[in-house]
Amino acid sequence: MANPIMRSSFPSDLLPIINEWHGDDLKLQDDLVGRIMEIESSDDAYEVDGVLIPMSTMQKKGEGQTLMFDTSRQFYTPRFTHDTWALGFKISMEMMQDGKTMKQARRFTRMLAEAETETRNILAANVINNGAVSSVLQDGGDGVSLFSASHPQGQGPVQSNIISTNAALSEASLEALTTQIRLALDLRGKRANIEPQKLIINTTLIPQARRILDSDLRVGTTNNDPNYLKDAGVFKEVVATPYISSTTAYIVKTDVMDGLKFYDRFSGDVESDNEFDTKNMAFSKCMRVSAGWVCYLGAFQAAGA
Repeated sequence: MANPIMRSSFPSDLLPIINEWHGDDLKLQDDLVGRIMEIESSDDAYEVDGVLIPMSTMQKKGEGQTLMFDTSRQFYTPRFTHDTWALGFKISMEMMQDGKTMKQARRFTRMLAEAETETRNILAANVINNGAVSSVLQDGGDGVSLFSASHPQGQGPVQSNIISTNAALSEASLEALTTQIRLALDLRGKRANIEPQKLIINTTLIPQARRILDSDLRVGTTNNDPNYLKDAGVFKEVVATPYISSTTAYIVKTDVMDGLKFYDRFSGDVESDNEFDTKNMAFSKCMRVSAGWVCYLGAFQAAGA
């Protein structure tokens, strides 16, 4: 357990020579969760999302003949168990009384807000970072990793949400993955009718992504062909973040609503209390959240070169 913040931690704060402290005045990190996942609230200890197998297409019925009846059933039930995350600090009574600029503890509570946002971003990104790791499976999911070429179907062959031929981020590979997304099938083997929506990449891939998506003409060629990806407005947003660990992989988030999902169970304000025996002032912040995926069609991946 960390020691409380005492006068010995900031001896200069007791002197009139200090005008202001710096180092915690950088821009607050953006909460990227809503750009990567669908966010839902929860009032329970955990949430279970049911995935069902849809019905088939209509069948031709002859005159006077009985129509064909179909059915639907439960397939798999991904479970989101909310973990508790918390952080706090203590300031001694003497530091609160004698400190020149620290006595209100404002800057330390701001650090707690930064820690919460950082943790949320890491948890959301790790669903993608661990998406191809076979040992990291969604509890109650379909039995394979998020990014897999062997997602089981209710009927028919297994399906894939990884690029057919792996390649680095390029105009050609993005077009290929876009086509693969549009040809994807649902759990009954019908057309899923999904569209690419967002490109999610590590920050180091921003220059390449911008060249590919912002050029009026095809990238890196002498041809006078239009840039299809830009002209058609295929990608509504590029999410570039250092929380995506791979510097070569890229992910395409689709318009499937129940793909990547983040549950907010509880996120309280900063709480404070005075310790009777030590007279220290204690501050803390706590949240309960869970992150995972429901339908694998919500995200497609290329591992990159």
